[in-house]
Amino acid sequence: VSRNPPLVSITLRRSSRCLAMLKREGCFTVSVLSAEQAELARHFADAHRHHEPPGETIWAGLDRLPVLRGALGWLSCEIYQVIGLGDHELLLGSVRSAVSGTGRPLVRFAGKLYSDTLTNTA
Repeated sequence: VSRNPPLVSITLRRSSRCLAMLKREGCFTVSVLSAEQAELARHFADAHRHHEPPGETIWAGLDRLPVLRGALGWLSCEIYQVIGLGDHELLLGSVRSAVSGTGRPLVRFAGKLYSDTLTNTA
């Protein structure tokens, strides 16, 4: 969203189980998934999931906040502003710290997941 100050955004459905928790805590992390984590991305995108992610995917990492194992990087953010947008809320986060790694990132564009180029991984 912005380089100066460094800001990122996430959007959550107003009915999301974690929205109230994030707003109460005032912070969140963003895990940058690798090309090999398409199944995990689909799990978290499923509004009707009734189970936890497979295996030990979540751990307390950056600033003691939960992050996803195997991710290429993480951003630790403090909530800067919350904006209501229809049935979602947009959370702007001020980046407090970041960790980066190497590898091929997973990108979501127009409802599909991609890696490297715009070749659909699904």
